[in-house]
Amino acid sequence: MHLLKRKKTPKKEDEDNTKDEMDTSPDNSQADTDMVDRPSPNVGAGAGSSGGAVRPPRVPLNPSLMVDDDEEDEEELEKEVDEPETEEVNEDMGTQQLRFKKFSKLKKQPYLSSEFTAGDCKWHIKGYPYGSPNARPGHISMFLCVTDPQKMNYGWSKRTAFTLKLVNQTDPTKTYEKPLEHVFRSGESDWGISAFFSHNELEATPGFLVDDTVILQVDLQVFRTPTNMTWNFNWDSKVETGFVGIRNQGATCYLNSLLQALYHLGTFRKAVYLMPTQNDTPENSIPLALQRVFYRLQFDNDSSGTKELTAAFGWNKRQSYIQQDVQELNRVFCDNLEAKMKGTISDGMVERLFRGQLLKYIRCKNVTYESKRSEMYYDVSLNVKGMHNVYDSLNDYVSVETLSGDNKYDAGVHGLQDAEMGCAFLTLPPILELHLKRFVYDPETDRNGKINDRYEFPATLNLKRYLHKDADCSVKPLYRLYGVLVHSGDVHGGHYYAYIRPTTKAQWYKFDDERVTKARTKEVFEGTFGGEDKRHFRAADGKIVTFPVKKTANAYMLLYIRDADRDQLLASVPGEEIPAHLKERFDREEAEKAARKKEKEEAHLYLRAARYI
Repeated sequence: MHLLKRKKTPKKEDEDNTKDEMDTSPDNSQADTDMVDRPSPNVGAGAGSSGGAVRPPRVPLNPSLMVDDDEEDEEELEKEVDEPETEEVNEDMGTQQLRFKKFSKLKKQPYLSSEFTAGDCKWHIKGYPYGSPNARPGHISMFLCVTDPQKMNYGWSKRTAFTLKLVNQTDPTKTYEKPLEHVFRSGESDWGISAFFSHNELEATPGFLVDDTVILQVDLQVFRTPTNMTWNFNWDSKVETGFVGIRNQGATCYLNSLLQALYHLGTFRKAVYLMPTQNDTPENSIPLALQRVFYRLQFDNDSSGTKELTAAFGWNKRQSYIQQDVQELNRVFCDNLEAKMKGTISDGMVERLFRGQLLKYIRCKNVTYESKRSEMYYDVSLNVKGMHNVYDSLNDYVSVETLSGDNKYDAGVHGLQDAEMGCAFLTLPPILELHLKRFVYDPETDRNGKINDRYEFPATLNLKRYLHKDADCSVKPLYRLYGVLVHSGDVHGGHYYAYIRPTTKAQWYKFDDERVTKARTKEVFEGTFGGEDKRHFRAADGKIVTFPVKKTANAYMLLYIRDADRDQLLASVPGEEIPAHLKERFDREEAEKAARKKEKEEAHLYLRAARYI
């Protein structure tokens, strides 16, 4: 198959208005603690969990329209065996409270809890009753901190999952919770939320402020990572994995995840390189900026930057600190690249890689009348709420809706008629993007929210049952999972990263901004399904307490590659196939950058010499 565009399509109603609000606290100073009560620390232990495989339904949907499928196709897909799992990750757990007495009289400064131990490390809570220096006014700030990080061994790190809590003292079931994940290390030894809870809600909600007392609590889980999953501050991604990451400008983690997913598609990367940008100016050319990012990812030994790319978007520095919608950003890329590829050797590549065709129909039940129209699509938005897995969502996507009663269909000369409305896929693209609608509007609360429910997806996907009966089935619609874009957090703030399988081998990799690490299969699937996890800690009376915690790190976008095109799509791009003008431009830029850096570093030498002239 030869794979070397796309029209603007209406934006789906699923909106992600998230932005980063997690940050480190501004200082580690000990404050006055005469009004703060610190309960004794509690420590416990627990274990992880595992999940099962996702199986498709055995009954074809809408038999009059759909193609029947067979089990042989799925058996063919499942022949490949993934790599053996690594050893389980053990974990230590602990909990601690910081009690603000006489809250209304506290000063505008940080207060620290007593120390507690978890994962062979001492920790404490840092709370600001009136907000940290960089917090929005009128909020409590809360952070988890490593005690005396300067005394830790060189290159130390602690991978954690923890929940920040504002305890409801009259009804513990209504305690306010914020689950977070973070790798603590030198330079990042405290982590939390500057705008944790507003004073207005504190006063308006019963149970949070009782007898002028506020109680903050943290439940901590520290993972003991095996040697083959290193989390060292001096980690060299290129040496350890062969790949490099992308630096975060502030809140551009969503952009970095998407760029890595696109870059590792060799056919797409080659088409990007072949775009004619000889006469483009760096300041306003998205195609040239994307070529630069891809070139750096392929040849640099350290993480790449995206400042030229975001500048080409027309973003200022402030916009680099605001998260955008990944799905919409992907469409911006495709629209720009499609226009630039017109009339070149890469013309039509975006269409051939990502575009499919959908047939929508309305068929009257009592008269012979049917309305049909085909639509092009570049991604498929799937409902998550109320669904258990991708197959449930696809069933819902192509399900037949009955138009009757007050909702009858206007069939022209036939008048209002009872009818059936539905859709089926006419063609499927080599690269199938499934957008999971985890961010939805809740009319009851009149606000956006995130769905963290458990939602499974398979390593292999058979879409034959979702094809229209007139669809061309000469290429089997069998797909393998290539990438998972993950959002960790809630609708108010969070972090994006990606799991990608960049070759035909079984190894997965985690691309988390500038850090790239090998990933376990269980981490890719079970770790991103969402749902609930069980946390354990030892209470003050010595008993082990178990409580459920929502898993807020879950899949937001899935990328599947058609099995028949897999080798070609993931083929590498040798340096000799990159246009000479790109190599000359980017190598010259790098040399000029190195010269400016050297000149700046040696400037003080010339100043010293001038004194003696």
